[in-house]
Amino acid sequence: MTAYDLSGNESVFSNEVSKSVSSSTPPPSTPPISGGVLLVDFGKTSSGDTFGLAGWNTVIRDIYTENRDLGPGGVTIVVGDNQTYTFHGVKGAARTFASSEKIVVSWYNNSPSPITFNPAVSFTDSNRRYSDPAGVWFEMGAITVPALGSAQSVFDVGNAAGSYTLVNVNANHQNNQVLVCDKIELVSGQASGSLLPAPTNVRIK
Repeated sequence: MTAYDLSGNESVFSNEVSKSVSSSTPPPSTPPISGGVLLVDFGKTSSGDTFGLAGWNTVIRDIYTENRDLGPGGVTIVVGDNQTYTFHGVKGAARTFASSEKIVVSWYNNSPSPITFNPAVSFTDSNRRYSDPAGVWFEMGAITVPALGSAQSVFDVGNAAGSYTLVNVNANHQNNQVLVCDKIELVSGQASGSLLPAPTNVRIK
């Protein structure tokens, strides 16, 4: 194409137009962490609980928390809705937990709305999070579970490494048959496909 300026000079332009398009495609969702050792997979009934670590096959949970056939099946509050009632875990023979290991907890949300909560894990307290005698609890970081969906929370053992006889998780969410704890796993090192950020370990009572 030819164009002229006010002085009669001509310039030749190409008819080709180039444009740059930025992609607004969202990044893929974070894949679940896998490849670890199962500590406990809570079943739809207590008889369906399964374990994967030798010598660790005794469930600990609140008296107001029971197994239910919700989503993948698991344990949830069934009496009342106090957030301290949501403790559940497993115990066994003394085992050394290494600083490179992670505790991975899978959750299911049995409600039509997303829920956000702040779970914590303990290696010393087999009771409710805020009850005496109180053990040491570590925050796992806030997590949001989509409506009628699943998500995982992760705790890097880090400086909490040591020899313990239990792993206990408190969901710290007020509900009744809404938040279901599906399973608790132990992952060594950096699991393949793991993109979840590591929360800062915080001791709480």
